[in-house]
Amino acid sequence: MALRLSIENTAVGVAFSAAYARVEGIDIHYTSSEDLESHTLVLAAYVLVSFYATEEARFNNAQPVHRQSFRMSVPSGDLMPGIYNYLKTLPEFAEAEDC
Repeated sequence: MALRLSIENTAVGVAFSAAYARVEGIDIHYTSSEDLESHTLVLAAYVLVSFYATEEARFNNAQPVHRQSFRMSVPSGDLMPGIYNYLKTLPEFAEAEDC
């Protein structure tokens, strides 16, 4: 699973029109809820996404041109499809296509 999208701001300072975004790591653990008065613990996922210049670059073992992490609730059902579906709801992935 991965997403194809256009990215403007990268760690290398260059835009890529067909970048390949892939979840590279997931850390799931309990964290405090947003409501600090309740002191409720919720299960959260911290997702690391690596962006490559192209899909071909990724499969040729090129280095990522950008990395970004996201915090989200752990999706119900299948984990990976749920994570990718959540990412596609974010502004950063507004035009992303499954690939």
